[in-house]
Amino acid sequence: MLEIVTVIGTAMTEIETVLSVYTRKFNQKLETYFPVSEAPEQKAVAAMRYSILNGGKRLRPFLLHETAGLFGMDYETAFPVAASLEMLHTYSLIHDDLPAMDNDDLRRGKPTCHRAFDEATAILAGDGLLTYAFEILNTAPVSDAKKVELTLLLSRAAGAFNGMISGQVLDLYSLKASRIGCGTLRSSNRNAFTFHCVRFSTVTGELGGTTVSICVRTA
Repeated sequence: MLEIVTVIGTAMTEIETVLSVYTRKFNQKLETYFPVSEAPEQKAVAAMRYSILNGGKRLRPFLLHETAGLFGMDYETAFPVAASLEMLHTYSLIHDDLPAMDNDDLRRGKPTCHRAFDEATAILAGDGLLTYAFEILNTAPVSDAKKVELTLLLSRAAGAFNGMISGQVLDLYSLKASRIGCGTLRSSNRNAFTFHCVRFSTVTGELGGTTVSICVRTA
């Protein structure tokens, strides 16, 4: 038993090290998408930058890059797709934290977007990240047909039909009367989003239909 625990502990340490190195590399390039500006009309961009660079393990882009790499897709080619996923994820966190939703004051130990700025700016920042995700996604150096497919997948991941919005509706209304099952719901939403991460990586790699189906079922 002790040997098993030691092996697991060693494996976890290695994973944490790999993820830490990846996160630093990812953040450096991600930051270039959000230039600093003192212009008043850029306040929403400042809030977007604040939120998306406010820590995070970057598990979703890491999963995408690792999966895409299995099929020969290099880091730079896959980066816009990975960044779009993180933008979509961050938009959902900003809106989740709003007073009308979960009403949270802290995110990863720091003031939430609406506390660091204001509620109106936070709403605009979330909207900005959602739309910017599609813009960045379509800069990926893949065929136009693949861009269309990726855009459709991202739309579904964010949408009201079995996407993140449907999960947020369940969280707001179904669970306000009873918080039982809240953890299960949030876990289900995360797993659904992970499903889209894997599909993104396989589509970005321009795989055949059979291979995509196998990858999706094992997500």
